[in-house]
Amino acid sequence: MGTEKGIQEQLYNSRLKLKREMLRAISCISKPTRRKLAAEWKKTYSEIFYQELINCARNKPVRSEIAAWDDEQMGKP
Repeated sequence: MGTEKGIQEQLYNSRLKLKREMLRAISCISKPTRRKLAAEWKKTYSEIFYQELINCARNKPVRSEIAAWDDEQMGKP
């Protein structure tokens, strides 16, 4: 098991990754670019994280909220 600081760091990095991907999703304005991003996610991430990204990206209020997270909201260590 990691230390509390290590766990906080992992959680922050995970949230940062999610934020970055939602910013990328917002920037996709056409179906082909959205499909390309989804294919990249499927290739890059685990099936569980891929599904989480897809679910968040499809929900406009959720993806906008995640994209607007600041360091405090992400729990920066």
